This record gives sequence, C-alpha cells and structure tokens, in this order.
Amino acid sequence: MFQFQENPFVYLWRQISERLHLDRVRGFFQNLFDPSALSLKVDVNAARKVELVAAVVLLLGAGGMLYLRWDSIRGLFGYTAPDLTVVSWVENHQVGNDPAQPISEKNPLDTAHSTVITTFASHDGKLCIVEHPQNPTAQPEIKFAPDHRVRGEFHKYQDQMARLDKIKDEPRRAIELAAYLAVAHRPAGLLGAANLTADQRKDEKTARDQMLQQMTELDTQIYEGTFDSAQFQDLLDLLARYKMDTSDLLQNTAKQKLARQIMDGGLRYLGAVDDARAAVIEKYVDAVYDLLAADQRQKVAVNARGHFTARKHLRIG
Repeated sequence: MFQFQENPFVYLWRQISERLHLDRVRGFFQNLFDPSALSLKVDVNAARKVELVAAVVLLLGAGGMLYLRWDSIRGLFGYTAPDLTVVSWVENHQVGNDPAQPISEKNPLDTAHSTVITTFASHDGKLCIVEHPQNPTAQPEIKFAPDHRVRGEFHKYQDQMARLDKIKDEPRRAIELAAYLAVAHRPAGLLGAANLTADQRKDEKTARDQMLQQMTELDTQIYEGTFDSAQFQDLLDLLARYKMDTSDLLQNTAKQKLARQIMDGGLRYLGAVDDARAAVIEKYVDAVYDLLAADQRQKVAVNARGHFTARKHLRIG
C-alpha cells in the first residue's frame, strides 16, 4: 500500500504551488501543516508568516463583507433586488337593488350582492379575492390587476399576451391574436384579409363556435369553484388563516410570509386558468391555420401587423 513520505496536505499543496509558482505561499502552508512547526523553536520566517496570515485574514474579511453586502454592490451596477413585500387591505363593497344607483331609501341595500374584497398588492399588481358573505351559494372570485407601470419585468405574473410573443410563425401568431380578440368579444376582422371562401367561412365559424362554447364551460367551472378545486380550496384555506391573524402585516414576518403565499397561490391558480384558456384557443388556431392556403396565411399576417402593440395588455377572463 502506498504511503506518503510527508504530510498529505503538505504534499498536495506543494504540487499545486509548484505549478502556480507560489513559492512564498507554499512555504507558509508547509510550515503551517508541518508538525515541527508546533515546537517552540523560533522560525526565521516568522515575519513572512505573519504577513501571509494577515493577507489571508484580510481576504476572508473582504469575502465576508462581499457576501453580506452583495445586493448593495450589485445595485451599483444597476441591479435591483426583487421587492417581495406584500401589503393588504379589506373593502366592504355594498350595492343597492339597482347596482348602478347609490344606496338610498328608494334603492335599499342588497345584502345578497354586497361583497367583501380582500386585496393583496405587490410589485406585480393587485390580487383581489371577492367574497359574498351573505350569499353562501356564491363562490369567491379571484382576480388580478397587473401593474403595467412596473419597471423591468414582472416577478411572478405571466401576461397572457406574452404567449404570442413566443410564437415565431407570423401567420400563426396573427391567427392566435384573432382568437384572443374573439374570446374577448373585441373582433378586429383580422381574417378578413384572407378572403375566405364560403366553405372556409363555414368551417371557421364552426371552429370559433366550439372555442366560445368551451370557454363558456370553463367560465362556469371557475364561477362554481370546480376548476382545479384542490388548488382553489388551498388558497381559500390560506386566506382564512390570514384573516385570523390580526397583527400588523408589515411588522409580523410570519403574516407577511402568509400574504406572499396567498399572492403566489392566487397567481398560480390564475396561471392554470390561463393555460386552460390557451389550450382551448390552440385548437381553434390549429383548425384555422390548416384551413388557410399559404397566401391567405401571409395576408392575415400582414393585416395583423400593428395590432399587437395596440392589444399589448389585452386580458381575457
């Protein structure tokens, strides 16, 4: 069995330092790991050793400061650490029998349609959970209003229209925009440039009607709370825990963490809704894309140019 003739640490460092020409450092570490260095003999290189020890201490100290102040240092080069702070408030939204008119003696309070809105606001925007305390059959509604004034990118929120930016096929991207506009009941006539034949118009209408019907069914599931019911219930459970804690949100780290969980959970749930909507739209896009000839697709693509910027923040649902 091979045996080292010297301390293995000394041997390893000597091999490294010989290749890097670290003569002075090699001597320090050789003495550091050499058992004879533990004796009380005075080392003639003591001053040099002290210099190297001081250098190592300074390097470790500088590394520690760099680690502790890393976010501040990156800020000097334009980097900003994500602000994950969440603030929250509750609003009681009361309406009369005629919601369009103020509550009065002639327009009494309609408790069944009055709501309690718990809002969680962060860097990306506002997550609102709308509850109907006087109407037990109505499920809470989850909505999100993105803040498009944010500097840089969203941290958690996924913009629906950002999906279109990832589509490299220009005609397909144009058809997908036409589908989103149809679902949002804001048609722009993008397919008109294709001059569809009578048969093509019939087939396109069939595909569109199927898409809108599936969207209606999806909206019903969301309204009844049956869409991804497990994730939906988890979010409501978090909200119930949050409401039980009456402490100051910005002073209680545990409550702040819970608020972030609600914000993240709400965005995940809405992201799952967006994915389901996108899957329905994709079926329509596939049908229409296959329906069109190559020249028709190109005409639709040209017709859609300029519409993407105008519809940048379009959101359905």
